[in-house]
Amino acid sequence: MLTPGVSRLDMYWRAPFRLSRLVHVASMIRNITVDCERPWELAQFGVSILARPVHPENEPGDDEVGLVLEQVG
Repeated sequence: MLTPGVSRLDMYWRAPFRLSRLVHVASMIRNITVDCERPWELAQFGVSILARPVHPENEPGDDEVGLVLEQVG
C-alpha cells in the first residue's frame, strides 16, 4: 500500500535492496570538434595541453587541423 505523497518510484529508489539493480554506463569521448576562425592556433593550444602532436598531414593555413590521439581498440 502506498503512503500518501510517496510515489512508487520514490519507494523503489529508497529501498536498500534495490540498489543492486542500478545500471552503470561508461562513456568515452573519442573526438571533439570545434568550429573556429584560426584552427592552427587552436591546435597548438591543444598540443600544449594534451601533449599530443598535430597530425602530420596538417599545416598552418589549413581549414581543418587535427591532433594525433591514442588509438583505441
